[in-house]
Amino acid sequence: MCICSQDNCESEVFENNDKCILHCEKDDTNNWYTKNEDNEKSWNVRKINFFWKKIQKELNDKYSNTIDEFPRNETMQIYKNIIFPKFQVNRNLNEDDEDGVNFYTRNRFVEFNNGNPRQFVGFNNIIDDMTLILKIVSF
Repeated sequence: MCICSQDNCESEVFENNDKCILHCEKDDTNNWYTKNEDNEKSWNVRKINFFWKKIQKELNDKYSNTIDEFPRNETMQIYKNIIFPKFQVNRNLNEDDEDGVNFYTRNRFVEFNNGNPRQFVGFNNIIDDMTLILKIVSF
């Protein structure tokens, strides 16, 4: 197993890169997207999903491991030198949301049989409970 060449990263390299999926270049030369004749990008959905699942897993693990140690709003995750692709859109989680649902799903309010609105806990409320710090990142 080869380890990412980015300083302080212990993740496995992604595909034919010397860096992991978080730190590798996301461009057309390594098939993250293709460009059409109008220079518009068509992103590789498999890679996008894999990237955001990696982020989500890291956040979920950090969040789960701190339940008893600290109040969740004092939990911090730092991402440094990350190269972000486009956001993942998953309309399967909520077809009514025209923007789709990303890893940071918002809370939603729904009505139950008795007509009272109740808060529906989103797919992932981590963003509300943790401090995320992004340092030297690109989108």
